[in-house]
Amino acid sequence: MNSVVGRGAVMGRYCKVAALDSVGSGEVLEDFAVVFGDGQMRVDKTTNEHAEVREARKVGQQKAVELMARMIPNGSAKWMG
Repeated sequence: MNSVVGRGAVMGRYCKVAALDSVGSGEVLEDFAVVFGDGQMRVDKTTNEHAEVREARKVGQQKAVELMARMIPNGSAKWMG
């Protein structure tokens, strides 16, 4: 939310940028990097080292997307014939 990723920045797999934080132009983040609080950065070792945690988070994200798809009305019908 209100995060900024600069032009040409490269983000590794499973990276996160906290709300109101930013990644500078051309900056490169390694896999599992977490950017928080005025540009501080750490590596999420739990997610990095445990495949079951990655899978659980993936399932949670899939469920959230499915829920939002059901909750947000599809207005395409009003544009059809």
